[in-house]
Amino acid sequence: MKNNIRTDQHIIVGVIIFLINTLIFLAEITYSNPTNDFISIVFFINYSLSIAYFIYLWVNFKKRFFKLFSGQLLEPHLILLLNFNICAYSLNQTIEIFFPSSLSLSIFICLESLIILTIAFIRKKPLWLIHLCVFIISIGLVFHIYQLIMVLPFSGIAFMAMPFLGISLLLFVPLFYLIGLIKLSKSLISSYSTKFVFITGISLCIIACAYSSIKMYSINKQIEELSLSIDSPFSVNELPDWIRISQKIEDSFWLRLYLKSDIVYQPFTSYSDDLFSFRRFNQWNVAIHEPIIAIAGLFIKNNDLSENNKLKILNYLYNKRHDNSDRFWSGDNLTTSKIVNNVEIFPELRISFTELILSIKNNYQQGNSQRINQQEAVYTFQLPEGGVVSSLSLWIEGIEQKGILTTKEKAETAYNSIVGFERRDPSVVYWMEGNKIRAKVFPCTPLEDRKFKIGISAPVKVERENLIYIPVTFEGPSSHNATQAINILVNGVNEINVDSKFERTNNGLIQYSGDYMETWMISMKKPELKNSAFTFHDNSYKLVKAQNKIVQRDIKTIYLDLTNNWKKQEIESIQKIFENCEIIYFDFLTGKPKSINQDIELINFPNFSLFPYYKIDNCEQSLVITKGEESTPNLSDLKKSKFATSSNQFFTTNTNAPLVLDIGQKTSDYNQSLKQFHVIDYTKMSLDDIFKSYEKGIYPTSIYSKNIVQLPGTDACIIKESNSVEEAKGVDHLLRLFSYYKTIDDIGKSYFEGIDSLDNLESLNQITATANIVTPVSSLIVLETQRDYDRFDIEAKKDSLGNAKINNSGEAPEPHEWALIIIGFMFLFSLYRKKLLKYVSATKFN
Repeated sequence: MKNNIRTDQHIIVGVIIFLINTLIFLAEITYSNPTNDFISIVFFINYSLSIAYFIYLWVNFKKRFFKLFSGQLLEPHLILLLNFNICAYSLNQTIEIFFPSSLSLSIFICLESLIILTIAFIRKKPLWLIHLCVFIISIGLVFHIYQLIMVLPFSGIAFMAMPFLGISLLLFVPLFYLIGLIKLSKSLISSYSTKFVFITGISLCIIACAYSSIKMYSINKQIEELSLSIDSPFSVNELPDWIRISQKIEDSFWLRLYLKSDIVYQPFTSYSDDLFSFRRFNQWNVAIHEPIIAIAGLFIKNNDLSENNKLKILNYLYNKRHDNSDRFWSGDNLTTSKIVNNVEIFPELRISFTELILSIKNNYQQGNSQRINQQEAVYTFQLPEGGVVSSLSLWIEGIEQKGILTTKEKAETAYNSIVGFERRDPSVVYWMEGNKIRAKVFPCTPLEDRKFKIGISAPVKVERENLIYIPVTFEGPSSHNATQAINILVNGVNEINVDSKFERTNNGLIQYSGDYMETWMISMKKPELKNSAFTFHDNSYKLVKAQNKIVQRDIKTIYLDLTNNWKKQEIESIQKIFENCEIIYFDFLTGKPKSINQDIELINFPNFSLFPYYKIDNCEQSLVITKGEESTPNLSDLKKSKFATSSNQFFTTNTNAPLVLDIGQKTSDYNQSLKQFHVIDYTKMSLDDIFKSYEKGIYPTSIYSKNIVQLPGTDACIIKESNSVEEAKGVDHLLRLFSYYKTIDDIGKSYFEGIDSLDNLESLNQITATANIVTPVSSLIVLETQRDYDRFDIEAKKDSLGNAKINNSGEAPEPHEWALIIIGFMFLFSLYRKKLLKYVSATKFN
């Protein structure tokens, strides 16, 4: 066995250098941060070591050295080629020719290198190993031909740049690979079986490319046919084309690849934007090089989807609306480094208040650049249903500056002016559909971490006899390596169910410190509801038990909101329940009402539905049954469409909200927004309960009178009473939540038309300013100086609740409240200290 292993010095030296180069390169792509340098230090180390080996071989073999891959030089030249290949990929980190390799391509490159090293070391190879080597080499030949074609447009520049240490010649590494692998395959292919393996490898590559191309072509053809059907004379064009296509195109692995081609995946030889880089900024912040997809893209000549529509469909399929958010500056190098959750729960009130304090780190390496890298942090927070942002803070020069509530229009103008042109310190929070808010912080530089805080007042969900607190989650700068402290204060309840990772302290706090946990929850037995009130401006906001409201309806017509997640048995059950009613659905293509009496198998089911409520003839005698399980586009995606115009006219003039019963597990995004604005009377019910309601002629309703709002997901209501003289015994979250729901309710019917069309905009601004809450008409903003506030006519309302805080009663924090805030930071400091001591100890013993 020993005699079968090569021990030639020139091979051993080359392999050692290759291993060093590989480790350095892996360290660079794993731990190094992006740099502004034209060529990185890591590349120069890789290149210097490779040149040293080049000179070493030249000195040893003299003139024979230039006989490429011949005789004794085959193995040394192959190892030299491996080293220069590492250099090429290292250079590609800063002068990008290829996107980062996909997982499959990365595995193949590693496997090819391993095979070449095996060939270099083992003299006599068993037949199975020869077959494996020939198979990998055959695939390698196809891959390097592809690589060579991709880099051909740069060859002229490469020759001109040769005097610069010959670095540009790394562009021709694929050419040398071709020469080397051809020579190597000739030395290995000596029998029929090896020839068969060689041909099989090449054939499989061609088959894989052909199969991918056919799949991509068929999807392109399907989209083309859908586009034609949408534009047919019998089709209704009330929705944007991308939504219509999304409703019918079958979601699949290949569809997602098709949509991401030219956006996420590198196209084949496309150099129009930048000669030294294929990559364009895409809202996914992802770029992948996958040769098979690049080749398949060549066969898609007529693409009926614009890049903008592709992005919209992708954002819908992947729920990636966050990545599609508007921004002035990149946030590619930002991470969320620390997260503190301070939570106060009022079980008897079914209310919680959550403070999230986030620290943002800019990992950009300045290198030799004198320009400070400024980036913009954009976060999208998912709030509990019915939650509202009631505080914002930004730390400026180490001092916490609290947010001021203003109109959304003023906040946008101020933020856009400062970030877009003046580049100073602002932070802002905007309301979004679907119980979401968006927060922006600028600037985030490598010189210091930025810190901001938002506070959320929200209901605590009731599930049978339990209360469930679910934390606020977010999308934004990566939090994978973040540390977290969680501090929870529960008022009045001792039996609390939490994860074993949490600890209980003597002062009643529940705490956790460690790595970031995105998903966690707290549950407790539901206590009796406390009749509590908060008084402000002679108005009392009382918490009372919600009564199950019902309405009488003589239902004559049933509208089915059909999608492909409906089961045939469910439709048949509805036919039996409502046998004396007319059962209608709207055809996907024509938009016309059709009777359900026809064969169910013939119904054209879409992937998701945006039910046209404006086509209901008589809301008083109609019932809509839906099954919301799939995500849908938001209302904002529909603006300026015929669908939006018709919906707006219907909701603003209709006096009776359509009765909507949902038999699904999850509310669709579309219905969730309409429900939030109270333009539909929406309730979740099973088919059995629907049958019972129909027999009695009574149905549940979610519509309340003017001065009553229900806390979503709870058994409680808030009632506003005027001329109250009661003392303020409750928490001011009652006023904040009541004001939020009433604002949303008042906006509801005009949302499609636009906020500016509201007749009562001024009064809504007064309500939101008093409660200090973020709504569709209001935003919280922090600016750097008072001069900035004055310039944009932003001032704090004097008669306002101001920013909410822990134990939000309007008084200064008690000692246990300060402890809640301070302990969080102490936990984080303790965690960092442990990590530091561990690192120092490890270094000392090494």
